[in-house]
Amino acid sequence: MNEQLEQANEKMKQSESFRIKLLANISHELGTPMTAIKGYAKALKDGIITANAPKYAERIYERSALLQRLIEDLLELTKLETRQIEFQIKDVLIIPYIEQFYLKYEWEANAKQIQFLLDLPVMSDETELVIAHIDPLRMEQVLANLLSNALKFTPANGVIRIALDINALKHLIPVRPLFI
Repeated sequence: MNEQLEQANEKMKQSESFRIKLLANISHELGTPMTAIKGYAKALKDGIITANAPKYAERIYERSALLQRLIEDLLELTKLETRQIEFQIKDVLIIPYIEQFYLKYEWEANAKQIQFLLDLPVMSDETELVIAHIDPLRMEQVLANLLSNALKFTPANGVIRIALDINALKHLIPVRPLFI
């Protein structure tokens, strides 16, 4: 019984340590865009920035969008931890799904002058109708977060490439051909 209590206590300590680190990271991640928003807004308000005002307004908008995304991610994390999220698992044609994702976010890369490439398998009867058993919304959130990080750390004139490898995908999520 003592050993079980010690193990439970150790798990609680690890969990608390994780929460402290997570809160520190969240505070930092929320503070960075907030500082930029406040700085740009104050400079515009005080008339320090006049010639490039639209450029700085765009930066305020970008930082506030990032801030909103961070807050939404935090809310999602909270829902996951408290098991308040119900996954909506569906069979999805994976190639059209990835194509739609690419088209949806292509403008963000273009706006940052980053080359955004999509590398899909050669279309054949075998690859065209491959379906994945996923929650499309949650999968998009994961992909969008990865893309957001790539956009954040890729310099202008850099390249971001999305590549779909059906064989590698089979090892990660349930994938099968769709038989008509």
